[in-house]
Amino acid sequence: GVMKNAKQAEGYFAAAAERGVLPAITQLAMLRPEADRVGLLSQAAERGEAEALYHLAGAYLQGKWGLTQNLDTGWALMARASDLNHGQAMLSLAYQYRRGGRWGSVGEARAIYHRLARHPDPGFRESAQRELYDMDGGFEGEQNRKAVAQFVEGATSVFRFLGSMSNGSSAPSYDYSTPSVDPCASANEIYAWSGDGSYRAGYGCW
Repeated sequence: GVMKNAKQAEGYFAAAAERGVLPAITQLAMLRPEADRVGLLSQAAERGEAEALYHLAGAYLQGKWGLTQNLDTGWALMARASDLNHGQAMLSLAYQYRRGGRWGSVGEARAIYHRLARHPDPGFRESAQRELYDMDGGFEGEQNRKAVAQFVEGATSVFRFLGSMSNGSSAPSYDYSTPSVDPCASANEIYAWSGDGSYRAGYGCW
């Protein structure tokens, strides 16, 4: 029920900023002219305010608000914001890492998405789950994983049966009683015993 009043909002943010409220410094910076923005954001960023780090990172990446573009500084600031669980920073950094190259790896991107999948904001959780699903091959990958799980389940049953037939003799044991939690790891263990790797190519287990 409060009428929009940017001037009054700026006054409240300024009063809170004077008292050291870090999010208020960031909000105040975004209301101030661009010439004043970087200085205020830097103050908050130096004290670990995630939103300030995110905005400052974007400014360096794009070379705006009077800053010279500096990708190294920009991604370093983005990484700091990501470490503080800033959702948008995590998404931006993971996307960059997923592309690989100079600023990260696909493995690091996956680790960020897994962290983001536990984010308090459901929107970021959903985004992370979509990205992980896509990285795992989407629908085709899901079908392959199901095929691997079915193969491991069937092979395990057969090996257990063969093991029960050995009756403790000195013949090589075929018992496979404790399959790995990871189906691909189980498939590779079965391969190590059987020497037959034909199924691995089809299921993507190496």
